[in-house]
Amino acid sequence: MPHVIRAPPPAIAPPAGALIARSQSRWTTDMVVVVAAFNEYDPLDLPRWMRHDKHVTFYVYQRHNASLPHYSPNLGWEGGVYIQFVLEHYEDLPKQIAFVQAHPEEHNPDWRKWLGCVRPDAAWATLNPLYIVRPWTYFARRHGDVVPLVEQCWRNTLAAFGLRELLASRARPDVAFFCCAQLVVSREQLRSRGRAAFLAAHQHFAGAGAHGTCHQGPLRWHELSTPLLCTEKMLACAKRGDKDACACGGCRHANRSGEPWCSVCKSWKTACNPQLASSADVSTKHTMASAFEHLHHVFLGGQPFVMPPPTPEMWCRMFLPDAECIGSPCRLEAANDGALPLVVAGISLAP
Repeated sequence: MPHVIRAPPPAIAPPAGALIARSQSRWTTDMVVVVAAFNEYDPLDLPRWMRHDKHVTFYVYQRHNASLPHYSPNLGWEGGVYIQFVLEHYEDLPKQIAFVQAHPEEHNPDWRKWLGCVRPDAAWATLNPLYIVRPWTYFARRHGDVVPLVEQCWRNTLAAFGLRELLASRARPDVAFFCCAQLVVSREQLRSRGRAAFLAAHQHFAGAGAHGTCHQGPLRWHELSTPLLCTEKMLACAKRGDKDACACGGCRHANRSGEPWCSVCKSWKTACNPQLASSADVSTKHTMASAFEHLHHVFLGGQPFVMPPPTPEMWCRMFLPDAECIGSPCRLEAANDGALPLVVAGISLAP
């Protein structure tokens, strides 16, 4: 059987801020894999990748039954689980934590090999090869009505982690990252954010009344780039002579002020205000989960907002060489033959 932790946490927690010495830690391995499951597993028939390994402990959350141990509210998809684990174990974090979804093999069939090859001194490592470049125009097309709330959620998440300065007001949140929020982070890297940051993020997403939407009350329109983006799209439509300029380019809430062509967007709130933006019922897939999907490398891993394309040297900062660890993505000799584990998606950030 694998090392699968299913017992509830200790009844008596250490004092806040009192870090536990390694000799007193509950963890028997340096690497702990935190699994964000819903109800995918039969307790008597666990996935094969949860096999016995003296180097790895599996810690499985479930979001189906609040009366069972290791319950996490089903908000924000895997993001809520990741934050909850850090909060619950902040004083006794393992040396390295791998955060994965219920079926990590769907995103990287070799993730288990990669996990075994993570450098012991790595502060951050991705467990996915898919590198994605996404300008904010992608989100305007995809999310339509709720895109201002998505942007507000991103900004609130950065603010919770003390990183508000990374995205100036009105700046477009163009991003480049590794897909699917499956990663390894060291306890030192997580603690560099401070427990208060994780608590603030948790209260945003899963606290009383938050409903996973990342924001309550009116949106802070003066911060958002989305109104400017919408206005630009409407003006472009008007120049082309489109009769329904407000409806094109993702601004589907037509001219509320009665002005023809929407050639001037006097007020975002009256001309293009997405009615869902203030709703607490918006799916957390597009708010909290979106923030984690696209920004986990920033607030968990300490990486740049727009990550540069991976290089052989980058892979080898995260993983042991494949000559030492079979299956590692650190393959310097592959740099010239196209065999590097890199899949690029998305489009250029250039205008």
